[in-house]
Amino acid sequence: MIKRLAIQGGYPDGIYVSKRVFETIQRKSVITNIKIIDRKIVIEYKAKKGESYGVMELYDIGPIPIKKEKSK
Repeated sequence: MIKRLAIQGGYPDGIYVSKRVFETIQRKSVITNIKIIDRKIVIEYKAKKGESYGVMELYDIGPIPIKKEKSK
């Protein structure tokens, strides 16, 4: 099961992205800009070590689905 992280933005219910991916970007780089476009987050970043930089798009994966109870 993918752990999801809710990020508040232009939508009342928030945008859900993969927690592992977002936290890895925060740990390994310096985030210079975050934009919310449609149902995706555009992150501009540069590495803490070295000269590298880039842009990454994280798409909304939706909230955790509700599990249905098994009937006996």
